[in-house]
Amino acid sequence: MSTTYLGELTIGAMVPLPVSLVSQAQFMLQAQLDATIAMSANLQIPTTLANLIALAQSILAALGQMLALGLQPPSVSMQASIIAATIAQLGLQLAPFLAFATLMATGGVFGYVYSGPTNGMGAEFTTALAGGFPGHGATDHCDVLVMGAVAAATWTAMQAVFKTTP
Repeated sequence: MSTTYLGELTIGAMVPLPVSLVSQAQFMLQAQLDATIAMSANLQIPTTLANLIALAQSILAALGQMLALGLQPPSVSMQASIIAATIAQLGLQLAPFLAFATLMATGGVFGYVYSGPTNGMGAEFTTALAGGFPGHGATDHCDVLVMGAVAAATWTAMQAVFKTTP
C-alpha cells in the first residue's frame, strides 16, 4: 500500500479532460467572434470622395443585379445591426467559457492518491499528512475531497466544480 503526493496543482490539472473539451469549444467560439468583429470593420464608410464614388457605383451595380433577380437588398444599417447582435450573442456564449477557464486556473489544490487495502487508507493518510500539506502547518485548516486546499479561495473554486455537500 502507498500514498503518493501528486503535487500542488490547479483544478484544471486535476480534471484535464473537461478542461480540454471546454478549451476546444471556447477556441471555436472565440474564432467566430473574432471573424464577426473583423467583418464589422469592413462596414466602414469611405472618407475620400473618390472612394465614396467607387462605393456608390459598386452599390448601384449590386442593387441593379439584385433587383433584376427580384431580391430585396438589405440596408447597411440592417447589416450593421445584424453584426452587432451576432457579436453580442457570441460574447454571451463565450462568457461561461471564460468563467470556467478562470475557475480551472485556480491553484493550490493538493492531490494525493492511495493504492492499497481499504482498511489501510486511514493510516496511510495519517502518516502522509502528519506534518500538514507541504508548506503549511499540521494544525492549519484544510478541506479535503481526495484533494485538499488550504486557501479558502481554492476551496470555494473546488466547490464550484466538485460536489462537496451531501
